[in-house]
Amino acid sequence: MKADAGVPFLKRSPNARLFRFTPSGHLRDMLGEAMRRASLSFLRREGGFHIFCHTYGTWMTRYGKLDTEGLVRTKRWKNAESAARYAHTVASSEARRADELPTPTRGKSAENTHSKKKA
Repeated sequence: MKADAGVPFLKRSPNARLFRFTPSGHLRDMLGEAMRRASLSFLRREGGFHIFCHTYGTWMTRYGKLDTEGLVRTKRWKNAESAARYAHTVASSEARRADELPTPTRGKSAENTHSKKKA
């Protein structure tokens, strides 16, 4: 067992690995089984642990509020160019305005739904 097991990443040594698992063994088997059950098929590079890196980058940008340089400081990405791909995951305030558009409900037109909201 690792000496810093259970210690949050930011409180570990700066040289500690972000993800401690290796692409072999039981964890890889579990991922493979989950993909088979979900009928997923990916290229070798995309079909394994590489997916977790994209999830991590997306969530750290969206929920962790990290910008490109913040992602680079996690040491998962070597430079800003490689980390910049996650900038699009944060919706601008303009894009959020789409939430205000009327949505038709079953059996009602968009105009009726929209006019009822105003009343």
